[in-house]
Amino acid sequence: MEIREIRTFLKAAQTGSFVKAAQGLGYSQAAVTIQIKHLEEELGTVLFDRIGKQTQLTESGRIFEVRARRILQEIEEAKVEVGDLSTVQGELRIGTIESIGAVLMPDLISRLHAEHPEVKVEIELDSPPNLLEQLSRNQLDIVYLMDKRVMDMNFVKVMEKQEEVVAVMNTAHPLAGEESLDINTILEQPIILTERNASYREALERYLLERGQEVAPFLTTGSTEFIIRFLKRMGACSFLPKFAIMQEVREGSLKIMEVEEFKEKSPLTMYRQVLYHKDKWVNPQMNAFIDVVMKSEEQ
Repeated sequence: MEIREIRTFLKAAQTGSFVKAAQGLGYSQAAVTIQIKHLEEELGTVLFDRIGKQTQLTESGRIFEVRARRILQEIEEAKVEVGDLSTVQGELRIGTIESIGAVLMPDLISRLHAEHPEVKVEIELDSPPNLLEQLSRNQLDIVYLMDKRVMDMNFVKVMEKQEEVVAVMNTAHPLAGEESLDINTILEQPIILTERNASYREALERYLLERGQEVAPFLTTGSTEFIIRFLKRMGACSFLPKFAIMQEVREGSLKIMEVEEFKEKSPLTMYRQVLYHKDKWVNPQMNAFIDVVMKSEEQ
């Protein structure tokens, strides 16, 4: 049994596809198939059900997946103990949401690479619930998300910062000259929003539902970058995390509009949080990323 075969098995289990596993590892599909076959022959069992294009773990596969992750973790720990501790290297699997991925992550990964060029980063974009689920299944090493406070004792939180979700529009919008707007006036404007599974959209819809109102966006997209570009070209409104639009606000292309009903307490307050699972061995790569995030927050 070879380490590369175990890594291939885990990648196939994670992606649910030999094709995707091959693409992620830089192998041919045939190479992945051969490695899985070798494992199955050595273990004397079938690890995957292959029905058409669907590839799913068998019961034996699920049992071996737990053991395989422990094996690789032991190997990583051994590398640190006997290797050159001055060099941070290895894989780092980071999960994040789209807005953080588009706005904050490029700078963070650039800093990480500048300090530790031997670290290989893989980024997964998903919703907070899915990211936490992947963290629980050890499919991710660490997550950087924005959501309501995560209070689950299964996760260790190393950073938390309150983040304001604000109403934003083009500075050329006819209402941009107002100091503040009530929520009814904003809802009368063309609205563009992120996808329904975004935590701050859910918070907005919940707030409006309690008031007997609803928002009817003319455009919905999962791309924060697209929303920002669209706002800069059209007289529409949106609700976005403040960190995502500060560059455009400083440039003078977008304006944050104060919502009168939100002055005392905003119902859209979220928290940027960095977490890992309590049972996860915190490897040097994770520590390096945490250090980069903390330094970024201090600036």
